[in-house]
Amino acid sequence: MKFNRHSIFLKLNFLFSIALLSITAIFLIFFFISEKRHMGIVMGDSKHVMRLIYMANRTDITELPSMLHDEGFEIMTDKEKILKSAKTIKYPRKFLRHMQKRFKEKNLEIVKFNSNYYYHVNLPRHKLLIKNKPYQSNFLWILFAYLSIMSILLFTYLALGRSLKPIKKLENEIKKFGEGNLSIDTKSDKKDEIASVANQFHNAVQKIEALQSTRTLFMRNMMHELKTPITKGKLSLSLMEENSEKEMLGRVFDRLEALINEMADIERISTQNIVLDIAPYSVESIINQAKELLYLEDEKIISTLNAQKITCDFHLFTIAVKNLIDNAIKYSNDGKVEIKVDEKSITFINSGDPLKDSFAHYVEPFYKGTLNPINQKGFGLGLYIVSEIVKIHGFSLLYVYSKHRNNFTISF
Repeated sequence: MKFNRHSIFLKLNFLFSIALLSITAIFLIFFFISEKRHMGIVMGDSKHVMRLIYMANRTDITELPSMLHDEGFEIMTDKEKILKSAKTIKYPRKFLRHMQKRFKEKNLEIVKFNSNYYYHVNLPRHKLLIKNKPYQSNFLWILFAYLSIMSILLFTYLALGRSLKPIKKLENEIKKFGEGNLSIDTKSDKKDEIASVANQFHNAVQKIEALQSTRTLFMRNMMHELKTPITKGKLSLSLMEENSEKEMLGRVFDRLEALINEMADIERISTQNIVLDIAPYSVESIINQAKELLYLEDEKIISTLNAQKITCDFHLFTIAVKNLIDNAIKYSNDGKVEIKVDEKSITFINSGDPLKDSFAHYVEPFYKGTLNPINQKGFGLGLYIVSEIVKIHGFSLLYVYSKHRNNFTISF
């Protein structure tokens, strides 16, 4: 799959990842701050415990248990069992300096066992293990809040993903539509904006399909209706004596017949159901067939052909070649066309004036450019038909004017 850095889905995944990492980082920081705050309380309580011990030692040591109990502390009787499995907590440097000023730090050791903190007092007259006040950890609340927010974020992400998923289908259907397939269905029963766009596009395609069917039917009926009087007219003309009027009428009928044939070619290459009969053919055979269609003499075409083959629809591609040869000869200064063939292209070259307008205009239907006695004779469909045939083959049509010569190249 091609990477698209502008994709909405890529941006959604990026934003979700950033949100996920940010929220996780915030909760970790909050958790560490909470734990650090708790450790500060534990350290502070240790100083209070030592003060109580020194106070009891100066007055009545028997009052120590009740003094500790009143402050929320408890003297442990099974201290050896606890100390055996407890973990010693290291003092922060700042706290250690303070303890050195107030007490001998070796007289007090803070340990942790089963989520509880204990003060191990090691005085000459008193060796005690005192349990700190019960502490309600915020860990479960922090975890609950974190999981709740992450659940909401994940639900939102999945909901947005489901809402945006029809865009992929709509993109594929539009691509088919662009390739000429009108038998697509983008209708949606959802209520969001994407569904609204999909439904509007579906309705537009339905209207275009109806117009296309009407146009195709009209074109076919028109061509059929025109062929009959033209055939009858040419038959009647053949029975007339030779004179100037017969010659003029003959040119009129030939012009009408040529127009109908051009319209038939346009109708065929623009229909949505066209099926190309693709096979490899020699370029020489295609050019020879085009020459026969144009009734051209060999001296009109300058070419050095080899055994080069091209994979194409023989009939359609011959029409494209025919039109390019015809245009090249019609608009040349010497009435000749040079054809160059290589492995990737066929180029039709004639000596003459450059195109007056942008080449893009000349591949539009019925565009004749600046009117002159030559292009007035045409219908403005030749290059349009060439362009359409080249497109449906997946080739490209290029134009270059160089050294007083026009170069029309079909690149494949």
